[in-house]
Amino acid sequence: MRSFLARRTCVALLTVTALFSAAHAQVPTSTVHGIVTDPKDAVIVGARVTVTSTTQSASRETVTNSSGVYVVPNLTPGSYSVEIQSPGFSASTHKDVLLEAGRSVTIDDKL
Repeated sequence: MRSFLARRTCVALLTVTALFSAAHAQVPTSTVHGIVTDPKDAVIVGARVTVTSTTQSASRETVTNSSGVYVVPNLTPGSYSVEIQSPGFSASTHKDVLLEAGRSVTIDDKL
């Protein structure tokens, strides 16, 4: 009988631990990513991407890689503007970009 109760207790503890682990694993942040190209669809390497929170006035910057791709992870959910610029091209601004927890937003841009 004690063995049965010990097993039930162990299963209950493991279940509770698994539930807390799953809740903790949820992602409370968001990501903005995309690819930047020129008018002829060639990728732009080294374009500067600035993501600015419209509520907190905090900014994060990155540059596009050799494939023209950028990623800005771990952003607090909220409203943002995304500015993309590169020498020799007109800058592009995307306003009122809404980021939700656990989701990513793709902003591909042609400068």
